[in-house]
Amino acid sequence: MSSPLAPKFGRYEDLSRYMQSIPGQMQLCEHFEKLEGDDKVTLREYCLNHKLKKTSFWRLLEKNKELKKSGINNFRDTLGRPPILDSLAKSALVQSLINKKRAQKSQKAGVSFGAEIRAQCEKSHDLSGNAGTAYKVSSRTVNRIKQEINASSVVSQTKSEARIFAESDPRNNFTMAAMLYAFTCMLVPYMIFNWDATQYSITEDTDKKVIIIKQEGDNQPATSQSAGTVAVSIKHFHFHNAAAEVAPPVFLIADDSLGPEDFPEPIRCGDLGASSDISSYGWICFTKTRNGNKAFYDWFVRGVVCPFICQVREKHADLCKVQQIFLPPPSYYITFI
Repeated sequence: MSSPLAPKFGRYEDLSRYMQSIPGQMQLCEHFEKLEGDDKVTLREYCLNHKLKKTSFWRLLEKNKELKKSGINNFRDTLGRPPILDSLAKSALVQSLINKKRAQKSQKAGVSFGAEIRAQCEKSHDLSGNAGTAYKVSSRTVNRIKQEINASSVVSQTKSEARIFAESDPRNNFTMAAMLYAFTCMLVPYMIFNWDATQYSITEDTDKKVIIIKQEGDNQPATSQSAGTVAVSIKHFHFHNAAAEVAPPVFLIADDSLGPEDFPEPIRCGDLGASSDISSYGWICFTKTRNGNKAFYDWFVRGVVCPFICQVREKHADLCKVQQIFLPPPSYYITFI
């Protein structure tokens, strides 16, 4: 009875279907090696007779020879080699990505993710006794493994190490919640104000893609630590209340040619308002650094913050009368700042 690894194929039979499975590939290699050993056929003739792609079949034969030299007599995947990652290695890779996201040091997409797959591949092969059989991991393989472990590429937000540390400390969240409750529990939304600044930077850190594993209930955005290099930055000051009423935004741009205390006349710009309304506008300001100086903050409080508070109080005068005790006059804000 003939061996299952040496089947009797017809001389001109279409054998392309055997390339679709590991057992079929093993049969093809065994069949060709027997015919080649008897000097009955060349590789070119064999592929033409059996409708096989010469390059793909040649690669399969080469992989088969390498495996036999390593003492491995059976295929493991469609290319005739041990799998890049076994189930344990894939689990370790998934856990590594989850831990890095929690630590806000997400795995970069591309080269570094491929390097981690190669490291897991070598470890996996060493543990399985197949040391030395690891192959180069192509970008196609990296993408396939990414799909297999349910990973995805996203653009991470970039923050400084200090900000990451501060936002990760639960004491800051508890303190903020207690503070907000203490002074807003008896105020209407119109009189709850928030003043903050956001920095837009053009640096080497922009559009950094990372690999993450999405977990149920995990809404934390992917975050990467900034390299600390800043080329151009704009600080955007915004001031609004809890009723979604917004003051004119202020854009502060650093100009190193200015002196530490210099503050040129702010520029009013109708195209930078918080809405598309024709009366909406914003301000462009310049100081030596994006941190501003005393003259800038004096103008900001007197020219933006206080006028906005006065407008809100006038607009909602009836509500403000009820809570007059909680509303110090505008001069108080200027003195306090």
